[in-house]
Amino acid sequence: MSLPLNLPTATSHRKKRRWLIFFILLPILSPIVACALWWVWAVYQPPAFQVTGKILYECYPELCVVNADGSEKTQLTFQSTPEAGHENDETIDSEPSWSPDGKKIIFSRTLRSNATFAGYQYVGLFIMNSDGSHLTVTALVKKPIVATNPSWSHDGKKIVFVNKLSSDHEALASINVDNVDGSGFNTIISSENLDQPRWSPDDARIAFIMTDTSDDAYIPPPPNSWDMDGRSPSYIYIVDANGLNRRRLTEFNSSSPAWSPDGKKIAFTSPSIYGKGGIWIINTDGSDLRQLTDSGVAPVWSPDGQYIAYAYTHINLLCPPIPCRTAGLRIIKSDGSKEIQITKDDIDFSPAWQPIP
Repeated sequence: MSLPLNLPTATSHRKKRRWLIFFILLPILSPIVACALWWVWAVYQPPAFQVTGKILYECYPELCVVNADGSEKTQLTFQSTPEAGHENDETIDSEPSWSPDGKKIIFSRTLRSNATFAGYQYVGLFIMNSDGSHLTVTALVKKPIVATNPSWSHDGKKIVFVNKLSSDHEALASINVDNVDGSGFNTIISSENLDQPRWSPDDARIAFIMTDTSDDAYIPPPPNSWDMDGRSPSYIYIVDANGLNRRRLTEFNSSSPAWSPDGKKIAFTSPSIYGKGGIWIINTDGSDLRQLTDSGVAPVWSPDGQYIAYAYTHINLLCPPIPCRTAGLRIIKSDGSKEIQITKDDIDFSPAWQPIP
C-alpha cells in the first residue's frame, strides 16, 4: 500500500507568486500610497487660517496694503507727491488709519527736509482713497501745530489725534472729519507726553499711552545693553470721549493699545528690553492679563476678533555698533495657537486691518 504524496498544486504556486509580488512591490508602492493619503488630507483638511480683508501698513517711508493672506502687495503713497503740494521734498508717511467703511485712509505725513507747505514746517494729516487716489490735506496742516497718530471714529464723524504743542508737551485732540476748515477742533485732554490715541468700538472711550518722565520711574539700561540711555516707562490709560474719568490700565511699560471689536479687551506692546516683551492682551477692567507673543509691536485685531496682526521684531546683536532690527508683518490667532508671516521686509510696521462695513 503506497502513501499519498503531498505534491504542490497549481493553486499553492499561485499563492506563493502573489506573496512574492506583494513583497517586491511593497517598498515601491508605500511612498506612493503615503503621498496620496497626504494629498487627500491636505486637500480636505480645513485651513488653519481663514483670514480675509486687507491690511494697511507702513512700508517705510511710504504706505502699502496687502491681502491678509500675504498676497497682492500694493504701494499706495510715493516720495514725490505733486498732488499734495511738495513735489521735490522727501516725505515719511506713517500711522495709517481706515475710515469705518474701509473706503478712505488718514495718515500722518512728515517732511524730512527743511521745506515747508503753505508756509509751515509740519507733521500733518492727509486723507486719501483706499487705492491711494485723491490725496488731500486736512486743515490741520495749515495750523502751527504738529498732528500725528490719527484714529478714525467708528461712526465716521471724528478723528482723534495727537496735537503736539511743544517739544515736551503733547495733548490729545479731536476734530470733525467733515469740517475740513478745522472748525470742529476740540481738545479732549491735555497733559505731558501723551501718544497713540485709539477710539473704543462704541466711540465712548479713548485708550492712549502716557509716559512717566519722573526720576523715580526711570528704567536704567540692562547690563551689556546696546542702549546706554535707559527709558522712561509709558502706561496705557483709558478716558471717556469727553475727557473725564481717566484711569490707568497697565502696570508695566506698555504701548500701542488696540481695542478688540467687542470692546472688552485691549492688545498692546511691552518692549522686550524695558518691559516684559511681546504682545499682551488684557481686559478693559484690568483683569485676565496674558502674554500672546515673546516679541513684536503694534498689534491690531481682525474685524471678527479671531486674529491679531502685528509687526514682528528681532534685535540682531551681530550688527555693530547699533543692532539691526529685522521685522515683518505676522498674523496670530487671538488665543495664540497658530501664526503665519505675511510680509518679510524689515521696514514693514504699524498694521491696520480694513474694517468690514
